[in-house]
Amino acid sequence: MADSIIFFLYIFAGSMGLVGIIQILMLAHFDNTGNRDLFRSMCLFMICTAAIDFLYLGYDYYRLRVGHYDSTAILRILDIELFIFQPVFLCAYMRAKSHIPAEKDRELKQTSDILAAVCASAGLITYGLMMEGYYESVSPVFAKAAIIAEVFINASLIWLIFRHLAVVWGSIVQKETRILVTAIAISCSLNCLVNGILSVSILMEHYLSILEYELDLTPLFLFIISTVAVILLYREDFSALFRASGAAAVTERIPEGTGPEPVHGPEAVVNASESGITPVPVPVIGSGESSGTGAGAEEDIPAGREPQEVKKERLDLIAEEHFLTVRERKVLELCYEGMTNPEIAEALYISMNTVKRHLHNIFEKLDVSTRIELIHLVNSKKLT
Repeated sequence: MADSIIFFLYIFAGSMGLVGIIQILMLAHFDNTGNRDLFRSMCLFMICTAAIDFLYLGYDYYRLRVGHYDSTAILRILDIELFIFQPVFLCAYMRAKSHIPAEKDRELKQTSDILAAVCASAGLITYGLMMEGYYESVSPVFAKAAIIAEVFINASLIWLIFRHLAVVWGSIVQKETRILVTAIAISCSLNCLVNGILSVSILMEHYLSILEYELDLTPLFLFIISTVAVILLYREDFSALFRASGAAAVTERIPEGTGPEPVHGPEAVVNASESGITPVPVPVIGSGESSGTGAGAEEDIPAGREPQEVKKERLDLIAEEHFLTVRERKVLELCYEGMTNPEIAEALYISMNTVKRHLHNIFEKLDVSTRIELIHLVNSKKLT
């Protein structure tokens, strides 16, 4: 009965891993990936998670058919390398998602790269040369060396995960994202701990006694990791995509001639290369025209206030609520007014790369994916 439960857990976990990969393929197809580092790290993390699951599913299926486990050197090496790089890519995602200083980011990346290289080399030697069959040692001497390597690899990965979590946790602005990332990190750490115990038990030839107590929790952890990652992908990418699609559909349904007059100049510019949608005229508060959001931006203006004053108050409230820096607040204002990246760079005397970095931070903190969404967010901000 327990064997069947474990087998079906592997199937469920693999299914969720495939859902995550399909989500990533959809994001790549519609070019809604936003931050490339963020997209790449999550893509590799999901591939590693799904590959580990299907590898273990094959092991378990073979055991149910034949009655015992078996493996080859290539499969053992593939197992350990996927196992190592899964948390490494998770750490890369946490770095890309957070807003930590560049110096701290470089330090974490360097530490992660060094540990990944050392652990991958140790795993290649240990699992390729010191083991045979299903993770059994070639000799007593190799068994001791393999145990040391196994403890080092798992302890290093757990330390790396919690080191990243401790540094970046407060820099991830969205509360729900912090919770989801923490759940994945803890599940990965527990998976490392349990797999370390099982591997050491096999090398010490106590595997049968371990199996009697059904301590193989790997499919459960993989299922949790895959499921939470799918939720995270939806929360971070698809929910914003659906909101943008809904806003576009509302705009398309406005009868011709009933909307605002076309706006010309910088106010009408929307950077299509960044937003992924066709440029459309977007009027702003203070232009003397309707915002066209359907929310009636000018209707929210209290009596006696000038539109420019209202715009400033709305931007200030958003900056305060979403913890924008002074520079990000200024970039937000210029972006809202329709300026392109080169125009913002020229106005603030900063480089294009700096503008892109500020815009990335603003989009992350405001949980939007396009300039259209940003403008709708500002225009819909309620004033007291």
